Amino acid sequence: MLFYVEMGVKFINDYGDIKESFYSSGESTYEKAVELIVESEMQEMFEGRCRRIVKEASGSGYGFYDELSYIYKRYFKPEMHA
Repeated sequence: MLFYVEMGVKFINDYGDIKESFYSSGESTYEKAVELIVESEMQEMFEGRCRRIVKEASGSGYGFYDELSYIYKRYFKPEMHA
């Protein structure tokens, strides 16, 4: 699931903005992946990879970066949302 999002971010960075549905799919897949990571208590193993996805999405359209960032902070930095 993370690979799907990584490739989507790479595609956006290589070719520019795409339809909004493309971003929505990446956002929902990223959230599902992060939920599974947390449920499996594997945050230490995947936190860096998830952070890198968010960083590489900066500058994307349709609020994509903002949504990925929000998801990341909600699951990996929950004290920010307390």
